[in-house]
Amino acid sequence: MRPSTKRFLSLLLCLVMLGTYIPAAASQREAELLPDGSAAVAANAASLSTPENTAAVTAAVVNAKPTITAQPKNVTMSVNCPAKFTVKATGATTYQWYWRKSSSGSWAKSTMTGNATATLTVTAATVRNGYQYRCKVSNSSGYVYTSAATLTVTPKPVVTTQPAGTSVKEGATAKFTVKAAGAKTYQWYWRKDSSGTWAKSTMTGNKTATLSVPAAKTRNGYQYRCKVSNSNGYVYTKPATLTVLLKPVITAQPKSITKNAGETAKFTVKATGATGYQWYWREDSSGTWQKSTRTGNKTATLSIPATMARNGYQYRCKVSNDNGYVYSKAATLTVNGLPVIVDPPKSVSITEGGTATFTVTGKNVDSYQWYWWKESESRWSPCSGHGATTNTLQYDDVLYSWNNYIFSCKLTNSEGVQWTLGVSLTITARHVPVIKTQPKSVTVGEGEKAYFFVQTRYEDGYQWYWRKNSSSEWNELSVTTQGFTVNSAKYSQNGYQYRCRVYNSEYSVYSNTVTMTVNPVKYRALVVAEVNYSTLDPAPRHQGSADLVANMLQSVTGPMGRGYTVSSVTDVGLAGLQDAVENAYAGADDNDVSLFYISTHGAIDHASGNKAGQLLLSGPYGDVYCRMDMLADWLRAVPGKVIVFLDACGTGAAIWEGNAFNETVISAFAEAEGSPASPNTGEFIDPKFYVITAAAHQEMSWGTSALNYTYFGWYLALGPLGRKPADEEGDGNGTVTLNELYNYVYTHALGPYTSDGVDYYQHAQVYPENSSYELFK
Repeated sequence: MRPSTKRFLSLLLCLVMLGTYIPAAASQREAELLPDGSAAVAANAASLSTPENTAAVTAAVVNAKPTITAQPKNVTMSVNCPAKFTVKATGATTYQWYWRKSSSGSWAKSTMTGNATATLTVTAATVRNGYQYRCKVSNSSGYVYTSAATLTVTPKPVVTTQPAGTSVKEGATAKFTVKAAGAKTYQWYWRKDSSGTWAKSTMTGNKTATLSVPAAKTRNGYQYRCKVSNSNGYVYTKPATLTVLLKPVITAQPKSITKNAGETAKFTVKATGATGYQWYWREDSSGTWQKSTRTGNKTATLSIPATMARNGYQYRCKVSNDNGYVYSKAATLTVNGLPVIVDPPKSVSITEGGTATFTVTGKNVDSYQWYWWKESESRWSPCSGHGATTNTLQYDDVLYSWNNYIFSCKLTNSEGVQWTLGVSLTITARHVPVIKTQPKSVTVGEGEKAYFFVQTRYEDGYQWYWRKNSSSEWNELSVTTQGFTVNSAKYSQNGYQYRCRVYNSEYSVYSNTVTMTVNPVKYRALVVAEVNYSTLDPAPRHQGSADLVANMLQSVTGPMGRGYTVSSVTDVGLAGLQDAVENAYAGADDNDVSLFYISTHGAIDHASGNKAGQLLLSGPYGDVYCRMDMLADWLRAVPGKVIVFLDACGTGAAIWEGNAFNETVISAFAEAEGSPASPNTGEFIDPKFYVITAAAHQEMSWGTSALNYTYFGWYLALGPLGRKPADEEGDGNGTVTLNELYNYVYTHALGPYTSDGVDYYQHAQVYPENSSYELFK
């Protein structure tokens, strides 16, 4: 026999011995497709056959599949708890668990914990109630499925331990606890008794498994239960009762007593449930309680001798039993009698600037009042120091003039008065003067006020000195007060220095040296006038004479005696007017005075609806208008004071066109001002603008062949300074104020006018009213 044939027959014999036979006629593919999933006969079986053994059969040996020895069991589990399914098998190499919603559902691979092991762990969620699980157990020879096991999820929590009733001493804490399977939330409830209505508890732990309740007397007999819930429902526990072991209850508090000295005072307390008493006392409401040893100190009634020393004493009782204790309210013993001085005040000796303290200790006192006395007045006067109506009087920073003052305290109650003996205050030495506030250097404008002030700690003398500069000698002023004022600073005083000597009978100190800086006032004027508006009328009309006003301004001075630097322009448009303002007042500072005079036509802005006044100017393309608020904004940008004279018909300052009155000219400057007004005079406290406007019409404003300037300009230039037409400047002091000039213009430049049946009225206005601001000399 050939060796190959021998090997084939040996293999066939092994297959037969294992019990698996494959007919020779079966092909290799048929073997692979056997329904039990066994392995096919080895492919080389056919290759071992030869023409010599064509009649032989081919057999294959198939390895055994796993064998399940324990099927997974059904599981019933509380919601959200872990459910475990386990399979036992021999010959298994791999596991894969499957699940379906019910016995008729489709199987799907599980992804739960252990899905590829012998034990599958599934959270018992409500949605998995009734789910089935099986396992595919495999090895290299095939696989088998287990039987299906069902998961049953308990829908509601299960109370495993009910809360128990408890007895707790009053004031302690009672705890109620519930144990439950499948519980998700807790809510405790309470009621007063078995017939009461349940209400939600708000005590500590009211939403947990353990509720903590303070054992108050009012909760004795209260019942508590818990609502244990999950997503499938809830259950209530059985009620548990709280029994409070009560402390004594005081039914009658001891009462305060008023007795005469030598009598006996009795304090009584009434209580239920009491087994012991202990009385306590203290001297007053802020004292420490101490056990009483008086008669009845361990009974319901305490007896106390009423002595003056015990006036104001307080008493209370500690009432006890096995469950605890309570204190009664405090009752006060009042003993009638005059105030008692226990410790009188003592004399005090200090140096100037020190602190003087006087103290009296008294009993049976309703009120205190300290008094002082000095020899020069020979009478007692009530003190006003700190604690003047208490038992302790205190003065800080005592002055030297108080030396030898006498102090006494008056103690009062309903029975009468007791005075302490007088005690003295002695000032043993003067203190070096202390300057609390040094004078400060001041910068003012020429003509303004400069104020210098020094503040000291004690009573001292003052002497001010001045000098022209740091190299000159000091000169004594006639000022012996803490402060003084230079009423109208002159430029010649620029750089003056000042200091103050502060002194007493023993010491002398000088203040810091300070300087007064006086900035000179510079006067600038811009005169704007119209000429030859031929488009308005065939005949030339001159709204104002720039030369006349300019000459007038050059012939006068400002209040500080300096003349005006005058510039003038004519026939300008809007841009030209703005440029003229900027150029004329360039270099001005906060100490300077700038005067603006314009004489031109005006018009009412009917289109705006508020009839605002406007100035009529000439422009390259005809007439243009300048609104008053625009002009006010330009002039507000100029540093220092600004004097404004507006001579223009129809600007809105006139009462015209049927006596319609409009004040938009004045209001434009008032709004640009923005300073607070004085409540007494209505004048602004520190105005920037000083404005006079006169809006005339026809003859009043327009010149004639005889008068080539306006009446307003005439009166402005000549009248206030005593020139033609003759008139007084006001009060005869040679200085023209804003209000004087306004009154002059108002008197002479106003009057009615009728044209073409329409009534007109020339009008003048001033801002601010009643101002004494000085314009010219």
